Amino acid sequence: MNIKRRAIIMIIVALALCLYVVSYLPFSARGKYKPSFSGKHRYNMGGAPGLAITDISHWVPKGMRFRRWLDVDGNPTSTGNPAGYIYGPLICIDRKYFHKTQHYFESDRTDPEQPDGAITQDSAQSAAP
Repeated sequence: MNIKRRAIIMIIVALALCLYVVSYLPFSARGKYKPSFSGKHRYNMGGAPGLAITDISHWVPKGMRFRRWLDVDGNPTSTGNPAGYIYGPLICIDRKYFHKTQHYFESDRTDPEQPDGAITQDSAQSAAP
């Protein structure tokens, strides 16, 4: 592959990436915070973890659904609609740096080990009874 062709490919990739980011901005500008659950806090059902409770409020861009959470076994999972999955990486960046996840429980806000919106296996085990 010659240098000229490689440069053209790099320019095309850079333009595509810029278009991807710029196309997300209007959706984010019209978004809003919505209550949700992280899966860290659950009702106890006879000693076994049960239904997750609403414990966070996170940024939802207009017309998109994308959520990362912990299932009942503490495994990370995600749900969303097609637009949410397409823009999933940008939604995660947006929530981490610009529209930070709001936690309803003080212990989640002050935990230095847990960055905003991050979901880890360790955090699920520590939240379990």
